[in-house]
Amino acid sequence: MSGTVIPNVPPQFFDNNGAVAAGYKLFIYSAGTTTKINTYSDAALATPNTNPIVLDSAGRATIFLDARSYKFVLAPPTDTDPPSSPIWTRDNVLALAAFNVNVDVQGTAGEALLTNDCVYLSAGDGGRTAGRWYRTDTSNNYTSVSAHSIGFVVTGITSGASGAIRIIGRLEGFSGLTAGALQYVGVLGQITGTKDAIFPRVIGHADSTTSLVVSEWMPQPLARINIYTSTGGNTWNKFPDASEVSGVLIGAGGGGASGRRGAAGTDRFGGGAGAGGGYTSFKIPASVVGSTESVTVGLGGAGGTGIGADNTDGNNGTAGGSTTFGAWAIAPGGNAGSAGTAANGQGGTSNTTQGMFFNGAGGGGQNGLGSNGGFGYHYAAGGGGGGGGINVANANGNGGNGGQGSISRNSTLSGGTGGVVAGANATVGTSASTSEGSGGGGGGGGGATSGTFNVGKTGGNYGGGGGGGGAVINGTAGGAGGAGANGIAIIIQV
Repeated sequence: MSGTVIPNVPPQFFDNNGAVAAGYKLFIYSAGTTTKINTYSDAALATPNTNPIVLDSAGRATIFLDARSYKFVLAPPTDTDPPSSPIWTRDNVLALAAFNVNVDVQGTAGEALLTNDCVYLSAGDGGRTAGRWYRTDTSNNYTSVSAHSIGFVVTGITSGASGAIRIIGRLEGFSGLTAGALQYVGVLGQITGTKDAIFPRVIGHADSTTSLVVSEWMPQPLARINIYTSTGGNTWNKFPDASEVSGVLIGAGGGGASGRRGAAGTDRFGGGAGAGGGYTSFKIPASVVGSTESVTVGLGGAGGTGIGADNTDGNNGTAGGSTTFGAWAIAPGGNAGSAGTAANGQGGTSNTTQGMFFNGAGGGGQNGLGSNGGFGYHYAAGGGGGGGGINVANANGNGGNGGQGSISRNSTLSGGTGGVVAGANATVGTSASTSEGSGGGGGGGGGATSGTFNVGKTGGNYGGGGGGGGAVINGTAGGAGGAGANGIAIIIQV
């Protein structure tokens, strides 16, 4: 690191009468304070001057400055420390860095830090100590994209000790970098050339395979996107400079029910299919939401288990869980399919009381051809196909097809096909790519006297309803219902 020499090389000082200030004292403080800071006698800023500096017989001194703001106070040789009768005071004197200087700041380590660790200045998030430096990590936003001060450890620092953090300049000692490539925050203080899908924080450019040019003011993404697929509770963190929060929520699909197992010459209905998950999008001012919000991703409903005993009704499916963003928005989960009996097998109904776009209803189980699942309205998920059944004449019916998901999408996400009595298995609903839309419903199982085509299939991601299981004759393994697909939450802040 190199410093800037004080103007007028070497500087010469005088008293108020114009006489040379031989032996006078020059006190140096941080601008606007009475906190002493170092100046140096060499350009490398390796050898600090005394503070105060005692001027030589010609009123001169060799003074190199770091890049910062200073306060200078000139006092007579006999004055006290701090001075009580200064000759003059000059505050807010700005020393600019040389063109090729590395800019380091002194920081206190919040944990043991190694040389060239990428670190950030903590605001106290995550139970860490505000004002200390910790290793960056793409596992969450406050250790990556939301950190406003970020740099690199020049030389390893033990926890609680102070050391140099480089925020602008060049560092050596890396390996395997691609010259000219952008570098991003990685895991546990490392850097990577691969952009993270959720927390992409740019930190610098590699100018060789072993060196990095860094700046804490590298351009960052205008929008920060969090994608949640882990079911249950997740914690969302608001960025301090966010002005607007928007998002997409898709509820989980309901599970399909299993079909009835009964004697020849009786009606045996297939299981009802699960409804698809609902879809909601929202846009609200960041000022009204909390600094953290709970994000709950709906869990797909389980399918009803197959029947192992003769003359037994099917098992109901389980409803899909809703996906929520705090108390601000909800996408409802799909209702479950009802068990196939000797009289019916009702599909899960569409939820019309919550959410922006209604989910596709599950197809009903029948004593013949199973009903097709309902289409998801606009971007909502499709319902599963109902299970095929067997009537009193012992005629078997195919399973119903799953409903389409995201029908407003340019290319719709089709539902699964129903199981065919002749022996073809039902198929799963088509899945969407992450953040693309809601999936199709699973196909319903066919009515059966043997074979595996009586099993209902799972819904497609995200939120597709499970297909209903087909009815079976006594002595045949019962047709299980298909599971609903999990939901998803995508939260964007700008």
